[in-house]
Amino acid sequence: MKRPILYAAVIVLFASVVFAGHEEVSLAKPWNGYWWPMFEGALATGVGYREHPSTLEKYDSRFGLDGKATDWELANHHKPDGAAWNGHCNGWSAAAVSEVEPTETINSNGYTFYIGDLKGLWTMYYQGATGTIYRGTDGGSLDPLTFQTELQAHLRDNGIPLLMDSDPTEEVWTWPIYDYSMDWTDDGNTRHVTLTVWTSTDGVSPDEVSSDRKEFNYTYDLTLEGGEPVSGEWTGYSITYHPDFCWYPEEVPPDNPSGNPYVNQDNVTLLAQGSYNSSADDGDEPNDTFDDAVPMEGGFIGRILDEDWFSLPIEPEEKFSLSLYCNSRVSNSTSPPFFAQLFDGAGSYLEDVGFEQATRYPNTTLTGTDFISEYLKIAPLLNHFYNENYQFGVEMKSYTSVIHHTIPGETFWENFVVAGFWPVTDSKSIRTESHYRVIGVTQGAGFALDPGFETISGMTFRDVPLSGGNGTPEWIKLNSLTDEYPVYSFYLSQGEGSMSFMRAEQPDTELILSHVPPQVAYWWYGMVLVNSSRFYKAAVEATLYGENGAELAVVPIRLDPYQKKVGLFEEFFPGVSQADVSYIRFKSNEPINASALYGTLDHKELSYVPAAGRFGWIAPATAEHAGEDEQSFFIPYNLLNYGAAGWSGVVFVTPDDAAVSAILNFKWIMDDNSFAISDLWIGKHHKWVGVMEDLVPDGVDLTHLVRIGVTVQSGPVTGFYMTGGHNKGTLISFPFLKYFGTVDELFPFIQRDGLETIPVYYNQKPYALTGLPVYAYDINGLQVGTTKRVDLNAFELKKLDLKSLFTPEELATITSVELYTNKFVVPYVIYEDPDEVYCAIVPPTLTHGTQ
Repeated sequence: MKRPILYAAVIVLFASVVFAGHEEVSLAKPWNGYWWPMFEGALATGVGYREHPSTLEKYDSRFGLDGKATDWELANHHKPDGAAWNGHCNGWSAAAVSEVEPTETINSNGYTFYIGDLKGLWTMYYQGATGTIYRGTDGGSLDPLTFQTELQAHLRDNGIPLLMDSDPTEEVWTWPIYDYSMDWTDDGNTRHVTLTVWTSTDGVSPDEVSSDRKEFNYTYDLTLEGGEPVSGEWTGYSITYHPDFCWYPEEVPPDNPSGNPYVNQDNVTLLAQGSYNSSADDGDEPNDTFDDAVPMEGGFIGRILDEDWFSLPIEPEEKFSLSLYCNSRVSNSTSPPFFAQLFDGAGSYLEDVGFEQATRYPNTTLTGTDFISEYLKIAPLLNHFYNENYQFGVEMKSYTSVIHHTIPGETFWENFVVAGFWPVTDSKSIRTESHYRVIGVTQGAGFALDPGFETISGMTFRDVPLSGGNGTPEWIKLNSLTDEYPVYSFYLSQGEGSMSFMRAEQPDTELILSHVPPQVAYWWYGMVLVNSSRFYKAAVEATLYGENGAELAVVPIRLDPYQKKVGLFEEFFPGVSQADVSYIRFKSNEPINASALYGTLDHKELSYVPAAGRFGWIAPATAEHAGEDEQSFFIPYNLLNYGAAGWSGVVFVTPDDAAVSAILNFKWIMDDNSFAISDLWIGKHHKWVGVMEDLVPDGVDLTHLVRIGVTVQSGPVTGFYMTGGHNKGTLISFPFLKYFGTVDELFPFIQRDGLETIPVYYNQKPYALTGLPVYAYDINGLQVGTTKRVDLNAFELKKLDLKSLFTPEELATITSVELYTNKFVVPYVIYEDPDEVYCAIVPPTLTHGTQ
């Protein structure tokens, strides 16, 4: 809706000796507002305004946008370390001359939007406004004749305001001019002008409705020809301080990258037409009794109208803080406009959710020792009105690792899980206890897989049953309260001649599946996504990139709390040809897990490849190491010792939007310590994939290759290494191994289904090594037998025969094996069936806590 415009008279006076004149124009004043600085990001964060729920959090909830408007603003307009002047003054100015000023708090479908919320949303929408920009004749800062011409054309001739950037430097300060007064005298061919313009101001608080204004004074001379000005120059103070450019908002194009694409005019108009003091309950609120309580959801925005009840399930070995936010809670308040209480499963009162002075919100920390359900009641104070919103905030305080895919046991696959625990310390003499619980999740509900509370005081792996009485779970998580000691787990699936493993992963908000294979007759390709949060929904955007680095499609995927989605490529992305896709990037408002599963249709080969989060991206070598060899990572070659019967391939991706390209320097080290050098250039959002024969430089004999050292000169990059042997039905994915110092790696010792655990030392040095230690531990983390020692020749790959190192009695009690490693000694373990038909490799750094 356009603002009404008022016109004023134009008055011109002439003196008797020198020509003089006066002109003034005044229009209706655009509304004052706030410039919403980007270092605060208040529209998304609430900082500096009404905290949580923030303006955009309420907007997202009101229109069912799954946090998209908030996330976009945080990603694009929240700059905590940015310049103090950087804000939304252009959006506010455009909104102030285009829309009627919000002057009342409104309620829309139970969501309360204050004056500042509405002004902020209009500002956000008009942040994407465009129009003709008027600058100086040379494209530089505004000259006075152009400024005066546009000022008169807009205000005097067309009755519309003019927006100006008042600062001629790189800073932008936009103000809507609605009033000016101009005086001049003519002295020959020179006109001396004094100009005063008045603007609205963005220096008021967001909720303020005021008549304040700003004044700017300028002086300049115009050169006349035939009595008409043809050029001009600033004079006096205006030489250094004058407008940089001026403009007027003509349209808000939907594809303008400056505007939030999720804040649209129709939605904001609908909010601005809302009503205040509506006594109707919000349709999104839960039922208002204990018996009808609904599960609490993080980020949920409710209305303080009557009692609201929420169920609050708590898992064992889980710890989280619960905060209750409210817009009306201001810095000098002593309490929020509601009270919150906790009740047990029988409806008996437990405690109040206390008011925390540090946060000035009701806050409590909940810790689980078993599966329990508590209930939260929120009720308004007796003297409070029903125009307030509250919001839940949940922050996990415990550690969680996720195995996000299992395969039902009734199929031709068999699953088993082993979980490993150890103190991450430099001294093996320190055995601080570690606690954990293993949780299975099916259809959004957790249940215990382990027999009960577990305490580990040493290094060990333990079998975990895959059924807690509820069948095979859809996915598995491990909860631990032991803050200092992370907990790790992985599982192996074996079946008709194939075997693979899945390790526990930490969720992330950005993940890369670096290879989508072409569709061929004997391969299948699937994906798994899991939202491991019990309290927050995950709004995921999957961006599919083509071979040329272009975006082929952006596909939204929604995951409810604790939800898992698994399927083939075509089930996730109907209508998209798998053959056209190079790799996939997932971005989510909440941390998620994702992985790819590769296999053959005859089930003879299977491999799992986890999606790489930013923590797993490999950055360029630092400046001080830029000229050195092998600074980033290495790829051990011929791990299976298959020789000519084996194959190896590699995938590299340049995933970062900020990267121009990636340059990789390769050092191909042979078994006689000679080497060759090569380089690889990969464009932004491009992928390189192939077998080693495609990558190796001329003159390198792969049968004598032992290691490929890689330095990332520019990047970052991500990817993985694959190796196998088709004649044995083996397909194994391997991460890029970062260099590390002297550490020990812990591996599970598996004794079931005829599997043999084969520890391997791979010496990639050109000289022999003696006395490398091998340790073994039982189910309680106690060392079994004595420390064993092995010797390695130069470049030797040695499989260790544990039967020759330990007695049968000792072997029967071993659950884990610890191997020594340093920068060029790679330990890993092969799990192989007796007939050598299928196997899996667990590499280092997957199970080591310090890496």
